[in-house]
Amino acid sequence: MNKIYFVFDEINASKDINTDFAKSAHATRFREYKNLLAWCDLFLRRKFLTPYSGKSRAYTLLFPMEELFESLWGNG
Repeated sequence: MNKIYFVFDEINASKDINTDFAKSAHATRFREYKNLLAWCDLFLRRKFLTPYSGKSRAYTLLFPMEELFESLWGNG
């Protein structure tokens, strides 16, 4: 897992998440990352999803649990 951390070496931590997300909302180069940015917004602002009706969109994040289990604890 730690093998890929070097990719983030040149990225500074956000000092103002709200401002950063406001900038990305209008940048055309981020359009293809709309769903990913929605997930980042959810996690970074410590929001949670609840079943309710309204105008907000909710996305799901599904993992193949058998593959996760096997990759963490091996095949026996």
